[in-house]
Amino acid sequence: MKALNKAMKMFGKTVATVPLLAIVILSLISGALIFLLSIDSKDVSIRMFFWILPGLFLISFIIILLILFLYKGIKSENVTLRKELADCHEKLNLMINNVTEAVFLMDWNGKILFLNPAWTDITGFTMEESIGREVGDFIYPEDFQINETFIKSVRNETDYIEISVRLKTKNLSFRWVDIAAKKMITRKEVPVIAGRLVDITIKKLVEEELKTKKDQLLEMNRSLERLVKEEVSKNREKDLMLIKQSRQAAMGEMIGNIAHQWRQPLNALGLMLQNIQDAYQYNEITPEYMESRAKKVKELIKHMSQTIEDFRNFYRPDKEKQKFRLEEVIDKTITFVEASFKNNNIELMFTVKNDIYIFGFPNEYSQVLINILNNAKDVLLAKKIKNPRVDIELTGDQSLSSVTITDNGGGIPDQIIDKVFEPYFTTKEPNQGTGIGLYMSKTIIEKNMGGRLSVVNLAGGAQFTIEV
Repeated sequence: MKALNKAMKMFGKTVATVPLLAIVILSLISGALIFLLSIDSKDVSIRMFFWILPGLFLISFIIILLILFLYKGIKSENVTLRKELADCHEKLNLMINNVTEAVFLMDWNGKILFLNPAWTDITGFTMEESIGREVGDFIYPEDFQINETFIKSVRNETDYIEISVRLKTKNLSFRWVDIAAKKMITRKEVPVIAGRLVDITIKKLVEEELKTKKDQLLEMNRSLERLVKEEVSKNREKDLMLIKQSRQAAMGEMIGNIAHQWRQPLNALGLMLQNIQDAYQYNEITPEYMESRAKKVKELIKHMSQTIEDFRNFYRPDKEKQKFRLEEVIDKTITFVEASFKNNNIELMFTVKNDIYIFGFPNEYSQVLINILNNAKDVLLAKKIKNPRVDIELTGDQSLSSVTITDNGGGIPDQIIDKVFEPYFTTKEPNQGTGIGLYMSKTIIEKNMGGRLSVVNLAGGAQFTIEV
């Protein structure tokens, strides 16, 4: 048998081909014997038969050889295909067994038919513990309804269906997974559900953490908005209080300025009354005398009334911005304070280098000038400066005006010069200053009129600059 197998291998055949070759050999031997026996036959037909018969055997032999050759080729190809199939199967197993995604196969009712090792990595359950059980056994109770709906959806759709659920783990915890599945039909026409699941626990934890942080941030924003509103409300109340105090201070200044403006007319009225009284005692009163004195009294009263009206107009806030001539506003402002300056022997000079018009609130601009001039006057008086002087100078052009107010009061100490525009900051005694004049002045120029108010120290004193 071994020798036969060796012989067969020489032809590339196995022992399975022996019966076929035996038939061929026996046929050839039988044909040869019949041929020898028919040599002496005188019947031509018989002799022809025995001559043809070997040919038939030869043809049969050739056909059998062809069959054997084809069989060899088919078998060789079959071996190659089996080897390739085995290689593919091995590669497929390697991929399925080493991917991080769990691959599963389950029947129409959710019974698990196949799992890869990634399932164990995710849940902790072995494949032996899991295959054959219902997939619902591993779904977190709160997500069970989602799973039921998912399986029904897969049955009715042709494309992949995706969901996110929690799977129970062997250590009594859970893992978040994304599941994608699709219905398929096996070769035996059996419907199954195939898919994969990915562990997204870390992703979910990060999302929950981000959501928590976002909620905290929203709450912080809401708290910040409340704080901002409260601070804005407090600042508004503060501003209203400052405005009220500023108005009260302005009213006090107005009364003081009116008193200075009225002092001379009142003195004149007092002298005129004294003259009338003396004329009456000496019988010097005549109609002409009384008429001239009455006319003079009326002029003085008219002047005093006009002074009140001027101050009323000055302290009446402007409702809308308007174009105004700076020189006129400065001249008018000087008339309000010149009496006070003269009474204190302070020289007030005004120089105009350019005729300029600007757009803004003239009365508020005048208020700023008065605040600065009154501060200069107070400093000059407090320091008892010899030959006190304040110079106002108007320069610039139609695009940018500049008004400087310079005194010779020695300047502002360096340590406080940056604070002079802060609310409630003052170097005066508590009953002499509120500390809001310069603050309101800066607010008027910079916020209301879009300009700039600044101060610097020069050689002999301080210089305020108004740029609009």
